Amino acid sequence: MKTKLLTLLFACMASIGVAFADDSGTCGANLTWSYNSSTGTLTITGTGPMTNWYYSNEVPWYSYCSQIKTVNLPDGLTSIGNRAFYYCSGLTSVTIPNSVTSIGSYVFRGCSGLTSVTIGNSVTSIGDYAFSGCSGLTSVTIGTSVTSIGYWAFFGCTGLTAPVYNSHVFAFMPSTYSGAYSIPDGIETIAVGAFSGCTNLTSVTIPNSVTSIGRYAFEDCTGLTSVTIPESVTSIGSYAFSGCTGLTSVTIPESVTSIGSYAFSGCTGLTAPVYNSHVFAFMPSTYSGAYSIPDGIETIAVGAFSGCSGLTSVTIPNSVTSIG
Repeated sequence: MKTKLLTLLFACMASIGVAFADDSGTCGANLTWSYNSSTGTLTITGTGPMTNWYYSNEVPWYSYCSQIKTVNLPDGLTSIGNRAFYYCSGLTSVTIPNSVTSIGSYVFRGCSGLTSVTIGNSVTSIGDYAFSGCSGLTSVTIGTSVTSIGYWAFFGCTGLTAPVYNSHVFAFMPSTYSGAYSIPDGIETIAVGAFSGCTNLTSVTIPNSVTSIGRYAFEDCTGLTSVTIPESVTSIGSYAFSGCTGLTSVTIPESVTSIGSYAFSGCTGLTAPVYNSHVFAFMPSTYSGAYSIPDGIETIAVGAFSGCSGLTSVTIPNSVTSIG
């Protein structure tokens, strides 16, 4: 009799639209989740940070990822954990509450159904590959509080036709961009891979507000012919200009004290060494004969003379303290 009554009760509740969770659990110290397959809705409740998952199959709703259409995030959530919605390809939109201060790595990677994202002013950091592979994304708004954007956060977002940046960080330029471009004044950081693969970019103006150029920032920008780096820049990341075969001129100011690995590798158009008074960055592989590194230089960057098969001798001055 008890079983029959319960069956009748569930049938009545279903008939008036009461939904039941197919699965549920915890996703943080003070967070719980539930998934309803009839609506494709994932609902998270509670407060505080979400768990960070190292592998996507550790995410508790992983088996439902391809079926999730809607995600409800609560006010009071402070972070979205790594890989939380990894390859939720059916997810079309998401509202990030104002309580969220950080978006982890790979959070929305492969969410090809996402068309627009608004990141509020409470968010300060966006992790590596956070929106990579979101091919349906056509609009991104980044709040002014975001000061850190990780590696290739928007890599593979082929639907984006306009640059993505806020007042602090330049995050992404569509690879289809053609011609000259002036980075807006006030921006402090050019993010990792921001202009990577922009083969039709012919020149870029970097404002005096920029202090760091990220890894792979201009990788394979084969149409770029010259670059002037302003006095505000102190660091250039690894492979920042690698593969820029059209580059014939580079000016590095004295303010730059750090140049990463192979920053100018594959720049076959450069016929003169690239260095400032601190760092020796690049010697063209076509160089032949003896060479004396200028006195005062402190660091020989990683790969600086790589492939210089015609170099017969090199004089390293007493000022050099590090050979990469």
